[in-house]
Amino acid sequence: MHDRLRAKPPTTDTEAWTEATVLTVDQTQSGHVVTVDGPDGVVEVTLEGALFDLFSSRVDGDVVGSPCWYR
Repeated sequence: MHDRLRAKPPTTDTEAWTEATVLTVDQTQSGHVVTVDGPDGVVEVTLEGALFDLFSSRVDGDVVGSPCWYR
């Protein structure tokens, strides 16, 4: 399960992060499921509400279609 998502490229521990593109965002009772497409294929990243708010505040423009990094 992946539960970390960045809107900006990592500056440390870069090999631990995978670059991807946000495909969809679905809201759940406990937060958000962000579906991303990267070199490992389509992956779901589950974020609690506050973490999704932080992620989306750092995205330039729309969340869907934006680049991201997950682990």
